[in-house]
Amino acid sequence: MLANTLAPATTGCMLPRWENTRGDKLTTRAGGTAVTIVPIADSIPALDSEELFYSDRGFDRAAERRTDTEWLSNALSDPATKVLPVWDRKSLVKDGRAVILPYTQVLSEFSQEGWTPEPIFLGLLKEGDHQEAVFALDVTDSRKESSAEESPPVFSGAEGAEFVDLRREGPNLSASEAALLAYGRGLVDWQTRTRFCGKDGAPMLVTEAGHAMKCSSCGSSVYPRLDPAVIMLVTCGDYVLLGRQKRWAKGRYSCLAGFAELGETMEMAVGREVLEEAGIRVLPSSVRYAASQPWPFPSSLMIGFTAEAAAKPFPPELETLASSSASESDGRAGDSSASTSGSTEVDRGDGRMVRATVARGLVPGDLESLTGMRLPEAECDQKELEDARWFHRDWLRSALSLQPGAPELFGTVFGLPGKYAIARRLIGDWLEQRRERPWAGDAIKQVEIENGTFKYVLLRLRDAFGRSKLLVRGSVHASYHNDVYERTAREVRPLGLQLEVLGGGRIEHLAESKLIHVYGFSYAFGQAKHELTAAILQRWFPLYDTITTSDEGY
Repeated sequence: MLANTLAPATTGCMLPRWENTRGDKLTTRAGGTAVTIVPIADSIPALDSEELFYSDRGFDRAAERRTDTEWLSNALSDPATKVLPVWDRKSLVKDGRAVILPYTQVLSEFSQEGWTPEPIFLGLLKEGDHQEAVFALDVTDSRKESSAEESPPVFSGAEGAEFVDLRREGPNLSASEAALLAYGRGLVDWQTRTRFCGKDGAPMLVTEAGHAMKCSSCGSSVYPRLDPAVIMLVTCGDYVLLGRQKRWAKGRYSCLAGFAELGETMEMAVGREVLEEAGIRVLPSSVRYAASQPWPFPSSLMIGFTAEAAAKPFPPELETLASSSASESDGRAGDSSASTSGSTEVDRGDGRMVRATVARGLVPGDLESLTGMRLPEAECDQKELEDARWFHRDWLRSALSLQPGAPELFGTVFGLPGKYAIARRLIGDWLEQRRERPWAGDAIKQVEIENGTFKYVLLRLRDAFGRSKLLVRGSVHASYHNDVYERTAREVRPLGLQLEVLGGGRIEHLAESKLIHVYGFSYAFGQAKHELTAAILQRWFPLYDTITTSDEGY
């Protein structure tokens, strides 16, 4: 069938959009490479900023000691003073723990080598009822051109330890140890990058116990630089915008992020970065600070924000039709044999027409929450992101918790950053918001379908108090649509819930190709409103790029 497409074909990463093919077929498409879904088996607790990795409020930096030369001299000769070795920007770790050595021991071993690294004072580490000074020490041999010419040093008492990339291995450490190692590594890295004056090229001298560098010629001082970067959770109603970079692990998505530029506020950076990366405008008044996290790789500070996307106007015609349809529905609740015919065409608000069916059985909010017509389309800058798309709050909750009602995953791959990252904290806090009062329907999956071609039924689940939700049920083992209905009825009956049938049809689900086609009708229940079915499926299969509907076939 040749497509008479009202919306232009898209490339890159786009929000799934409805297309009309000869007036009888609707297609949702999002460009970019389809990725897949795997479960993440733990829920996400909300965290305070100091509990995030690479930050430790409990560590005493003792900044007043950095210029106290007498105190520093005494500390360096104290047998209790500790040191964190750093080699080639890597930190020393053994069995998942940071290796902290006595400074006098390390100094003695290096004295035998004929050179002494410059210690950097980090602060005071609490040990029992007293505090011990702790320093970072760059043990990379500065006499050699590169670390490739040398092997990492081995220290007495630390046999079996290895120097590791903290960015990769940090999450395997405790939060406090990861923070301390990152602090020391960051200062060592800064000193390595600041060996010569930016004004006259003269060598720089270490001052303030390693926290400042002074030009040996002009006398100008510089301090460790900090690169502010914004990371933002962008939402639109119950949807959140997540993106991925091509170099990331397969299926990994996260919040959008980027560096602030000269002459702009953090809030301005949020709006600019979202527009540059995903082509979406955020409401300036909605930008709110959430938390921050040091990210010393080499010197970033991730500043977390939440923001609302500027949603497209919801056509008033749909509000009117949905309200009138709901009034009719409320008067006939429980009638499972009523016809589901009737449809109307409305303007989507952006110059395109979309076939939006308002049927008996629809309640206020269904059209907006299911069809996602208020969601702005994501158009990625391929230099920034490989893909960006909207994920519904319910799908993320279910996929992350694997509680009752979780979606069938069909062996696919999806992941988020680990709990060490501020992105995970922002997403987790958002998922904990707007939790409705629990009801019996929470235990019933909204979508339960299989791979293959099969009969399906569109249902409304209700309780005696007016709570309800739409269900899509289908099975390759069902010979008749009524078999699907009866099986679902047996599932919900012990919970005191009722079912209302809104029609039926067929679904062709090709999980390997990430394709779903909804079509046909049911002799027993009439034709379901496949547009609503497709919208529900789009919520629960957010990584599918193509979901189609057609009124043809059986």
